[in-house]
Order: sequence, then C-alpha cells, then structure tokens
Amino acid sequence: FLDGDGTAAATEERIGNRSGDGILLVSAKSGLSGFGKLTVGADGTIRNEQITSMEEKHPGVLGTVSSVRTAARERMNDSLATVWQDLIATDLYDPGERLVETSETNLGDLIADAVRTYTGADAALIGAEFLIGSLKAGEISYNDLLRILPDENRLKIVEVTGEVLLDALEHSVRLAPEGCTGFLQISGLTFALDLSVLSTVNADDAGNFHGILGERRVSDVVIGGEPLDPEKTYTLALPAPLLENGVGGYTMFSGARVISSDAGTDLLATLYYLTVTRSGAVDDTYQNVRGDGRIRVIGE
Repeated sequence: FLDGDGTAAATEERIGNRSGDGILLVSAKSGLSGFGKLTVGADGTIRNEQITSMEEKHPGVLGTVSSVRTAARERMNDSLATVWQDLIATDLYDPGERLVETSETNLGDLIADAVRTYTGADAALIGAEFLIGSLKAGEISYNDLLRILPDENRLKIVEVTGEVLLDALEHSVRLAPEGCTGFLQISGLTFALDLSVLSTVNADDAGNFHGILGERRVSDVVIGGEPLDPEKTYTLALPAPLLENGVGGYTMFSGARVISSDAGTDLLATLYYLTVTRSGAVDDTYQNVRGDGRIRVIGE
C-alpha cells in the first residue's frame, strides 16, 4: 500500500488484504522533504526506507537545480493579474488592525469565491487567520499571492446539513464586533448578523463549539439563492485545518462526510480564479473593501 498522506515514518508495518496476506505499507515524506526507497531483493524480500538527507550530491544535478530555482524565482514576480482596487485583510495604514477578523472584506470575498469556484461546492468558508495580508491595487504576482496565503492550505469538500452550517456561522460571529481569528469569510451564501442579540454559543476556554444555548444572532441565511433548509444537505469547501486540527473550534464539522480530502489548495484555487476564471483582470466586482454585503449587520 502507498500511503497518500506522506507524513508517516517508514516502518515494516503490513496491512492484511482480502486474502489475509500482509501487504507492506510504503510511505514517503510530504512536501518533497524526503524520498521513499523500496528495495526488492532477489529472494523476494521487500524493504522500505525513507531518505531525508544525502551526504553526496551530484554536481551536475546541483547545477541544474540551481538554474531551475533562479528561473522560478524570476517567474514568481511576473504579473498574473491586475486588480482595480485594494483587496483588504488588514488595514493598509495600520497592518496590526485585522479587519478580516471582525467583518467581511473584499479580499475575503475574493478568496472564498476562488475556493468555491475551483471546487464546485455549494459554499466556501475561509477562516480569517488564513488570510495574512492585503493586496494593493495594480499588478499582482505569484509572490504576492504567496504572501497572503503562505500556508497553502489543502482544501476539503464536506457534506453537512443546513443545521450544521448554521451552527458554524453562529460560532464564527460569536465575538462580533470584537475580533476573532476564526471569523469566516464566505462565498455562495449570505446572512444577517444581529449585534443586539448576545451570543449564546456554548464554547469552552479553548474556543471549541459545544452548542447553542439560546437565541441565535444569525438569521435570514440564503444559500444558492434559496433560504437555508436545516434538514437539507449542502457541500462546503474549506481549509483542511478547520476540520483536522481544530482550528477555530469548529467541532460541528467533526462528523461531516468528506467528499474530497484533497481538492487542491487555497493558493492554487486563487491562482486559477485570477488567471482563468477572471482572465487576469479583477474589475470593480470587489470595489468595496468591506465586501459586497454577504454579511448584513443589523442591531448596531
């Protein structure tokens, strides 16, 4: 068996197949941090290793790698697209003010749109903490995208009920108007947030969701042009850490059915959206730095 995750250490672990035969589990390191080596002996024995360092390096290979790296660095500064307006995650004049953690922003709208478009999900949810910086109007390059999405988070597509989605939205805005790293930027849906209603989200000290104890702040949720149906099933695209590592405390997704565990990355989705879907031009669609009204705040 070839381990697709690529994070496990090399072992001699064997997994039984349908006939009960022990099949060797083979694993290589992820992110090109190592190589998997499988040695089949003349007597039929199989040995599995991971190579993470090499003392001897071929000078010809080193020269080729160096030239490829130089060319890649130069290409990474080439223009990919033109944006007509600043795309905001942080205040351009005060980078310490994380607007993306307190409200919808046009950068959040664009990244969420990119993920939803690329994956084909009904909706996309992007945690504020994954959006690191802002983009100024003008030409943008791959390096610019890498600066705002440095983690290149893997995307997952999950299937959830409308009730679970509603819980996620409620959890996202539980601290509003105060900042929250788990504040969700959204695509494919809209909702109203009533700040006059005190949050009744039951969360522990670590911020993990444990239910709703009373009235909801979130209402009028519309997805795909139709009112949210708590009993209906929807597909969501979101960064894997929201599911795997408990980032943001979104425990309501723990039982979600995974449709795709590797639907690309947020960086790849954004690159595709800008260069293919938008044909290299981001016009006035995202002209409002506070977004296009997907999150309608009332009761201020």
